[in-house]
Amino acid sequence: PCAPKANPCAPKANPCAPKANPCAPKANPCSPGAGKANPCNPCAAKANPCSSAGAASAAATIGWGKDYVTYDRTTGFVMSASHSNRLVVTYVYPPKAAAIYRANAKLVRTNKSAGFSDYPVGTLIAKESFERGADGAPDRRGPVFFMRKEKAGYDPSGENWRYAFTQADFSLIGEGVKDNVEFCKACHAAVRARHFVYAQDR
Repeated sequence: PCAPKANPCAPKANPCAPKANPCAPKANPCSPGAGKANPCNPCAAKANPCSSAGAASAAATIGWGKDYVTYDRTTGFVMSASHSNRLVVTYVYPPKAAAIYRANAKLVRTNKSAGFSDYPVGTLIAKESFERGADGAPDRRGPVFFMRKEKAGYDPSGENWRYAFTQADFSLIGEGVKDNVEFCKACHAAVRARHFVYAQDR
């Protein structure tokens, strides 16, 4: 009965204290600050969805794009920082879309900021990735990244691109525009003027 009681006059937190502004600008998810993981890199060390030990390894295989080696190969081995600093090779289908990719890539090489052609509905783009060996040459095959141009209305804010990426054996890690592939759309939005396709061939 004589135990001390809480002081009813103790200061309490100020309910009118200023709160963080929910409308404050946010950092660019594709330009991380020093020491921060790149959320546009699906193979970053933290929460690596490409890990063979992850749950994704038991996922179903992708239902489209697995025949990408029959598409037009539009690049050689290109180092890609946003794909875990892997070497990537790009394939595009149909031939009309591959021609657009090459023309847009030429504009990129000459530092143009406009004049990029859009891709027709049904365009398929596959980016095969490889780890770099000690000598810098392509080594072990890694994840495969896909884009498919859908009909108008699929995702107007992203020019109707569907994204997907898989393990090397085509085990599906993510597909669509949300969840595991949100980073895809976020990164490709940086090249909206190129119709969401980086079109880099070297």
